[in-house]
Amino acid sequence: MLENGIVMLAIILSVNIIYVSLLTVRMIFTLKGKRYIAASVGVFEITTYTLGLGLVLENLDQIQT
Repeated sequence: MLENGIVMLAIILSVNIIYVSLLTVRMIFTLKGKRYIAASVGVFEITTYTLGLGLVLENLDQIQT
């Protein structure tokens, strides 16, 4: 499934959209003083970022993707 370049591009794009959305929500919670909710959102944000980065680093040997 991940061999197709278009599918890989769509997955990376969706991971980035989710990551930036979580980053924005975490920043809003931080500015409103809701530290614990912001920390919980931060856990999901970092998990999403790590999964996306791992996906990219796994496929560095394939130049077409």
